[in-house]
Amino acid sequence: MMRPLFVLFLLLLGVPVIGHCQKKRSVHVGLDVFKNLPPLFDKAGYYSSGFIFEPNVRIELANRLHFNGQAGYSSIAKDNLYRNLSDYTNRGYYLKMGLLYIFSDEDEENHSPFGFSAGLSLTFSHFREIGTVTLWGPTYGNLQQTFTKNDLNTTSLEIPFNVPLRLAPRWKLNFQTRLNFPLINHQATPFPVYYTPGVGVNSRSDDSPSEISREKLTGGFTIQLFYKLR
Repeated sequence: MMRPLFVLFLLLLGVPVIGHCQKKRSVHVGLDVFKNLPPLFDKAGYYSSGFIFEPNVRIELANRLHFNGQAGYSSIAKDNLYRNLSDYTNRGYYLKMGLLYIFSDEDEENHSPFGFSAGLSLTFSHFREIGTVTLWGPTYGNLQQTFTKNDLNTTSLEIPFNVPLRLAPRWKLNFQTRLNFPLINHQATPFPVYYTPGVGVNSRSDDSPSEISREKLTGGFTIQLFYKLR
């Protein structure tokens, strides 16, 4: 599933590069530098441990309009998720492609070191979940069984809002908040999808999976480091 998505990503990346190589359009490459930090300080948060690798590329297509693409890998874990679900792990890949409009450009001369941009992207996620379900009580004798949900595919709509800070002529930090709208819901058995790579937490509950409310809207915050190639 993800191999053709990455091929499509490279093709879409090549189109603006080839089409604008003689116009000296700006090209930025970046990397997320924040998403791996929260579990180090908040073990009781959305996930207790994990690794997320998310490179980013932005290519100027026209005045103030950029192609925005991200390809990522995510592996997270949480010891206890619901009342009867433990040892949860989630691993997968994701691809984001969309457009970004620059309302205020921090790269312009005699301009503020801060900028502002917003965009619209589609996120394609391919992942699997593993969790141990425990049926408490004398009826089942505290039966434990591990379930694996493979080849889960999800499409989501993302609206990012960015405030970049220029650190040096070619370096910037980008502070991003985003809204995500999952477009595909998966079956809740044997347990509902908790986390979608590249999107965030899908469902929340402090009790049992039967009482979970699915999120129609999710989001998050992150910090990205960008380097301007040209």
